[in-house]
This record gives sequence, structure tokens and C-alpha cells, in this order.
Amino acid sequence: VELTGSDTEDGVYVVKLGPAQKLQDELDGWNCCRPAGLRHDLVLMSVEPRRDPDDGSLIALVYTDAQQLIGVDETLSLESALLDSARLGVPTPESVADSLFQLYERLGLLLYRTSYVENPDDKNYVYSSERLDKHLPLNLSLWNAKSGPAFECRALTTTFTEMIPLRDQFRDPVSFLTFLGEAGDQHRDRVRALVPRILRGHSHGDLHGRNVLIGRVGDRVLWPAVFDFGDMGRDNLIARDFVKLETEFKIRAYPQIFTSATTMPILIPEIVTFERELAEWTELCRDTCQWPNQPRSNEPRDRFSWLILKIRQQAQTHLGIRKNRSRDWLAEYYFLLTVYALSSVRFNNLTPIEFLGAYLASGTACARYRYDRESAEDAPNR
Repeated sequence: VELTGSDTEDGVYVVKLGPAQKLQDELDGWNCCRPAGLRHDLVLMSVEPRRDPDDGSLIALVYTDAQQLIGVDETLSLESALLDSARLGVPTPESVADSLFQLYERLGLLLYRTSYVENPDDKNYVYSSERLDKHLPLNLSLWNAKSGPAFECRALTTTFTEMIPLRDQFRDPVSFLTFLGEAGDQHRDRVRALVPRILRGHSHGDLHGRNVLIGRVGDRVLWPAVFDFGDMGRDNLIARDFVKLETEFKIRAYPQIFTSATTMPILIPEIVTFERELAEWTELCRDTCQWPNQPRSNEPRDRFSWLILKIRQQAQTHLGIRKNRSRDWLAEYYFLLTVYALSSVRFNNLTPIEFLGAYLASGTACARYRYDRESAEDAPNR
């Protein structure tokens, strides 16, 4: 909202309207996680309540003046910057990567350092689908339906991924997570062996590119600003702040990057192969601790994969290196990529290619996920 003619209050604001309880939940999330004394920040847009003057009920939340916080006239969403950078090369990929660094460094300082590891080896551990994603049971029930878009998507994918060479590159994520959910107490040891150690604590909880505003100056972007704290909490999956940003970016970029794949039979192996190559590149960077400073070429596909790699580099920093978990973080990352991408089944606004892409992204991450806790330290690629 752009406010003019108000004298001292003029500016461009993010304003959220909605049911009072949802607004209150968001305000509570912000208040419970922000460090004591924090009023204004470089990245987190502070939020203030607006109440009905008659009965005092909560009617809106108003975030910081976005233009003043970011400091430039032109602002856009981080998702738009990522998509344009991958497809067109403008804004420059390097400036987008710098903005990702600024974003996660600040969130790491303010939120992620308050964390703990949920370890399936603990004697009181009980696997819970809802603890991974409150919507996961519903997601799985929709994917397991015997008709409809999800059924057709799985059937189509199976037709191609059961053939060599895709057979080892894709694993049905629905079957895998359904097994975990149904095994329960009867196969508790087996379930524990299949679930990674997971980092929990303070996080945004709903970090995707449309919840981050960013400034643009010429062909560069800078100074990200985060809003929408409805899922902020003290016991969140910290990796979700990385997994969600990556997944939401990827599924919207697939149709723009793989433009030559005009039919599903061509698109499926294209995306699966791309995801496999991305995983191999990620594992090489993880093992050598050397992450490339620029894309391999100026082609859209290389810019696209490099930008995803920069998100994963930040994940390694905040989930791995700074938590002394250099051998755990990537297994956790693949596992939660598998979980989150299945959320697409609930959203009717995705195109068929975006919907298929989300399922393929989940299945390729699931295929990459091989976790044997007893030998994880010695064989991190399993």
C-alpha cells in the first residue's frame, strides 16, 4: 500500500488483512521469536498491530515502510529476481547470490542460532508426520487418491521413470513417506533408521521468494527485507527456510528454463536429469568445500542451477558448518525436499508443468536420500 498526503506517515507499506485469529497468530509468532529489544532490523520487517477504534479488535498488521527499509525506489520480490536472473541474466546472478547471503546471514544471527537437534536415536523419539509438516497426512492422502490430477501425475511419471536410465534417479516419494507414516510403533526401529537427525528451533517457517522484497539498482539487486511471520515459531524445521525457497523457485522456473521440452515424455527425463546433475554438483561442493563463484556459462540452465546451488551453499553454512553437522545436513536437506515438494497437491493455481515438476523434484530428492545412521559419518553420500 502506498500512503500519501498523511504528512509524517507517507510511504510504501505491506499491510495484511484477515481473520483476527490469523493476524494474532502472526503477531504472536513475531513477538516470540524476535530478539529482545529488536525494533528495527536490516532484514526482518518489523510489524505493528492496527485495532478497531471502537472495540479494540485486531483488524490489520502493518509492516515497516518497505522503500525506506530497503533504501531504493524500485522494489520487487526475491522470486521475481531469481526467475529473471535465471532466464535473462538480469539482475545479475552474482547480485542475487549476494542478496541470498545477506538474507540468510541475518536470519542466522537473529533466529537459527537458537536451535537443537531432534535425534531419532533418542529413546523417547516417536515419528510423527505432522511434526515434519502439519499438512503431510493430507498431502499423502491426496497423492494416494485413485483418480484425479495427482493419480495421473504419478501414473505418467511411473511410465518413464521405471525405464533405464531413470530407474535409479527417481523414487516414488509418496510410497516412501506413506510407509513411514503407517509403520508406526510396529516397525519403530526401521522407521528410526530411515529418518535423519533434524535441526529445529527459531525460524521464519514460510520463507519463499514472494515473502521477501528486494531493492533493484540498474542490473543489480540488494538489501532483502522479509515479511509474513504467520508460521514463525520456536520449534520449526530450520531447513524448511531453505527447502521452501528452493522448491518454490524451481517449480516456477521449470517452464521458463526447459522451453524446448514441449511434451511431458520429453520434460520428465529433462527435469530428472537436471536434478541428478544438480545433486552431483552439490555433493562435490559439499565434499570439497569449494562452491563456484559464478555460473558455468551464460546459458539459462547454468544460471538456474547455479542459483539453486547458492541456496544450498547457505544451507550448508547454517544447517551444517555452524552447527558442527557437516555430515548430516545434506541428508536432512534431501529428506525435507522430498516432504515439502509434495505440498503442491493442495494448490490449484499451479500449471500442469509446475505440478509435475514439484512431484519430480520430490522424487529425485527421495532417490538421492540414502541414510544409514550408523555409517552416516563414514559414508555421507549414502
